[in-house]
Amino acid sequence: FFFFNDTATTEIYTEQIVGSVRCVQETVLVVSLDSGYLSDYEGKQAEWLDDLFKQHPNYVKIVQVHEPIFPSCKEVGLAATYNLKAIDHWLPIFDKHKVMFVFQNHEHSFRRTYPMFGSNFQKKNQTGITCLGGGAWGATPSNCRKQDDALEIYEKSGSRNHVYILNATDQHVKVKAIDQEGVSFDSVFKRVVDFVNIQ
Repeated sequence: FFFFNDTATTEIYTEQIVGSVRCVQETVLVVSLDSGYLSDYEGKQAEWLDDLFKQHPNYVKIVQVHEPIFPSCKEVGLAATYNLKAIDHWLPIFDKHKVMFVFQNHEHSFRRTYPMFGSNFQKKNQTGITCLGGGAWGATPSNCRKQDDALEIYEKSGSRNHVYILNATDQHVKVKAIDQEGVSFDSVFKRVVDFVNIQ
């Protein structure tokens, strides 16, 4: 979930696509995607996302999903199918349009990937996509731990209740993780110029 302290307009698309878009400070586009509940990963939702990003080349792009693309707690099962669909259908679009952050939810755990570029996840690039996750919003955190090589993409992960605070300017975007005691225990700083296609 995102809470905004401005008056930007939210658009909801319901013609076989469930998603929302919000423009923040006329420089940041926040897109919420349906991770397989009402809209499929592929098809109309993927086409809509690609078209939306094409229309906003000079915006910082941030995506929010419910089901994590890279789970840190789940066993292999149904969720793995969802993740493979996100990897196949969304990540190429994220890479193509230089998405800065993907906020992954569902699991009540703290996690942050290395910056990635390329859907094969082999390259680690400081200007690549960073996936952040969890939050828990006051719920009991999941008891997650790094599991073998399945979580090599995570720079940090753990069982810690927190929220994220995102601060965007026309020069940079900073995301801080803050725990229940108000302690800021992680942050990511990215330059806008590395993620927009200025024409």
